Amino acid sequence: MRLRRIGIVGLALAAATAARAQLDVSLRLPMARALLYEPLPAQLTVRNLTDEALTLDETNAPAQLRLDIESQPGRLVARTAEPLPDTPWTLPARGTLQRTVNLTPLFELRRTGPYTVAAQIIVGDRSYGSRRLFLDIVPGFELGRLEARLSGGAGRRTYTLRSLHRDRHDRLFIYIEDEDAQINYGVLDLGTLVRLYDPMLLADGAGRAHVLHGSAPGRYTYSILTPDGRPAEQKYYAATADAPALEMDTAGRVQVRGLAPYEGEIIAVPPAARGRPFAPPSDPKKTFGN
Repeated sequence: MRLRRIGIVGLALAAATAARAQLDVSLRLPMARALLYEPLPAQLTVRNLTDEALTLDETNAPAQLRLDIESQPGRLVARTAEPLPDTPWTLPARGTLQRTVNLTPLFELRRTGPYTVAAQIIVGDRSYGSRRLFLDIVPGFELGRLEARLSGGAGRRTYTLRSLHRDRHDRLFIYIEDEDAQINYGVLDLGTLVRLYDPMLLADGAGRAHVLHGSAPGRYTYSILTPDGRPAEQKYYAATADAPALEMDTAGRVQVRGLAPYEGEIIAVPPAARGRPFAPPSDPKKTFGN
């Protein structure tokens, strides 16, 4: 009789384990430290171990997908009105679904500090979740700031250079903001930073930002960014015996001085994230930039 009971309990545990293992959910972030408003591309992977296809969506779907961020255990960061892009998703039977989701426009991440991130899929009364990931949002170190008026009286932009040490390297970022309207148009990664010279920042007659910084021994990166948070151009230069400089002529054009064209590896500027407000969440007048 006792062996029979043990066998029944064992079968029950096996059935419960099989039920829990119908979906395998994992989440990965490419960084453990990030700047405030920097794009956060979370890589979601869902493996379907059943013989039925599933439709994943945040609402009104057989399989409800939930992404959440906690500022401390049990305290959720509020979602914005931005929907999860390109949903619903189809998870094939015995198949795998992979998506990369930028968390920055989806959550009211407006303060620095430690956070945890997780994904969860609810099917009926069952829940399948990823492990929680730790994420530290930091302000970075400010290296330069410039206010520029846009052409045609279209307002002003504040360009701020900040550095962050990540993956054993310093990296240079630029914030593009409208402080009057309290809108952040993007945080762009300009690449590795070598501090032989301080980064240089100028705005041309159209209000675009021009940045020149040391990105490797003997190499400089020259970047042009638009007021709406998009990379317009990036070039690489080689060091010479002269001191590098950014100069603006009488027509409002910016030129690089003291450097030679660089012939070597070229790395593209990462794409800009959509703009987002940095006003208090209670202010309903602040909207996402385009």
